[in-house]
Amino acid sequence: MKRSWTLVERPIASWTATVGVDLGSWSFGFGWDLRPAYFWVEIGPLYCDFSRDEPWPLNPDEIPNWTTRLGRWVVKNLEIRFAIDWNIWRFGVCMADPYDWGLYCGPINFQLEYGKRYADDRRL
Repeated sequence: MKRSWTLVERPIASWTATVGVDLGSWSFGFGWDLRPAYFWVEIGPLYCDFSRDEPWPLNPDEIPNWTTRLGRWVVKNLEIRFAIDWNIWRFGVCMADPYDWGLYCGPINFQLEYGKRYADDRRL
């Protein structure tokens, strides 16, 4: 089942503005990132984002890490991560796919993933 549709996409100088619908996101908020340059706002399943491709720095460690992981728990195939993402301010529930859910309250979030690289101790 298709969950995401682009309604409008327009270039604005070196940026691209996109308005669309994502039925997996039932939240409101905003966020940003630096590589690529990206800013988004969402209200329920309706989103608007602005992005621009930029070259990666020679040293990828120069890109700021906006995430502070507060906890990670693995129970069989279920992985739960508790984190603060200072660049994501969102309230609600988002679903990347049926096995990947995010519960958001401001910058604080719980990520629930089932059967997805749960044994891999990834860094956030």
